[in-house]
Amino acid sequence: MHEQLGISLGTIKRILPRLQKKGILVREGGKRFGKWVITDENR
Repeated sequence: MHEQLGISLGTIKRILPRLQKKGILVREGGKRFGKWVITDENR
């Protein structure tokens, strides 16, 4: 994700919890084989 966006890994780790709390990002699947999904409500 950080490579695609061009920002540091630390920034990604700091922002992810906020995006999850707001309901913008949702994790589907488990830790190993899951993926992050942007919810339709926020597009």
